[in-house]
Amino acid sequence: MARRKAAQKMGKQPPRKSARAAKFPADRLPSELIHMIFAYLEPTEAAAFRWVGRVVAEIGLQYLTPTVYLALKEESYDRLLAIAGHPVASRYVVKLDYETNGLDFILRQDFDWKYRSMPVISRHDSERPDSLASPRAWRVYQRESFRNMMLPSEKQTTQLLNRAWSTYEAYRTSHKNVQQANFFPEKIMEALKRFRNLKSISADPDGAHKRYVAEIRELLPTLYVLGTRYSTNFDPTTSILLAAESAGLQFETLACQPVSWQIFAQNTNDLAALNRSILHLKIMDIAFSSSQDDFPNEDDTVQEVDFVGKFLDERRVRDLITSATHLEYLGLAFKEVLRSNVHPTLKKTLGNFHWSSLKAVALESLASNEHDLVNFCKRHSRTLKDLSLKDMIQYEGLWHVTFHEVRRAFLLGQQLDTCELRGIFSSPAYRIFMDHPEKRAGITISNYIRATNIGDISLDEYYHELNQRL
Repeated sequence: MARRKAAQKMGKQPPRKSARAAKFPADRLPSELIHMIFAYLEPTEAAAFRWVGRVVAEIGLQYLTPTVYLALKEESYDRLLAIAGHPVASRYVVKLDYETNGLDFILRQDFDWKYRSMPVISRHDSERPDSLASPRAWRVYQRESFRNMMLPSEKQTTQLLNRAWSTYEAYRTSHKNVQQANFFPEKIMEALKRFRNLKSISADPDGAHKRYVAEIRELLPTLYVLGTRYSTNFDPTTSILLAAESAGLQFETLACQPVSWQIFAQNTNDLAALNRSILHLKIMDIAFSSSQDDFPNEDDTVQEVDFVGKFLDERRVRDLITSATHLEYLGLAFKEVLRSNVHPTLKKTLGNFHWSSLKAVALESLASNEHDLVNFCKRHSRTLKDLSLKDMIQYEGLWHVTFHEVRRAFLLGQQLDTCELRGIFSSPAYRIFMDHPEKRAGITISNYIRATNIGDISLDEYYHELNQRL
């Protein structure tokens, strides 16, 4: 009886609630702390973190698209407009990264031959087990390796090549459509009008090629994929800079490598607009390049000489570079040596211009006489702290004399923090191989230019002290 009453008493008790973990009170965190969390997240992670609460979601809008990526396809330009149309996200876009260098043309028979002639490679989807792994782990690894190395039949290979060719044609068509639309200048201008806090514009010369290779590898995983050659004809730089000028955008960083010489083949008004577009730059890192697409006539070499020589002689290159009067960093390169003997010189690309705030400079594949480089260093010796030179040409004078004068220009190295010389420095007398692994001339001469404890001695005397010779 007592047991029954106890059971009835217990039965009257309400059912016990199941234990639940307390929700993370993200919305009750200080907004400063939420901002700090977002600062450590990638955009995709920020998108996921926005789901934890309403306040977090509102703050997270600022971190979804700090960088917008512009691919060589029309859908990407439409996406750019969509981001620009967002009332919050558009205000926090600070960088535009755009693709250049689309795929070059190749014949179908050459396409097939290239992939059929490529070596077979092993693709391991899992990491190689270590020496302490179990026999079972090794069997799984060897089984996967064998499966990945299995070559398709001739019929399967033909089918895969057909699909790979379709992928290539789709990329080429996309690139050509964007080019024929002149890279949609109206869409770019409309977007840039709303990106009022955009500070950096940079090019991704490998982006389209990387996407293409990734898709081809999905079809042909055991073949070594080189893709096709790049074509500098697909270069939106001109359209983007003209759109930036029309939108009144004041950005501070421009990093474009490479840029086609065709950027200078504009009418007078567009050239003036290009120069105005970079008035507020603090960082310019630009490399000029040319390809057969830029000069399609029969005699490409003659046309290249005519065009490049004209652009240099008419000061189009110099006017563009020196329009950025507030530079703190200048990177200027002509990476692909011209097939002719026309070499861009310091005089024709920079003239006697002086940047009052220039702190670092990196010059590559430029020519100079015995005075121009020294005079450039003298003009900027008070502010310039970092000097980098690569593959330079001196058509008059001797390099060892020039190095001595450069060192004097910086008060015997006292005004330089870093100096880096790389590549080949040629002159009528001799060549210095700065990257030679045995002589290490680049390191030695760089140390000589910035040395502060050796007095005013020549490079030969410096080598004598170090018991070294070129």
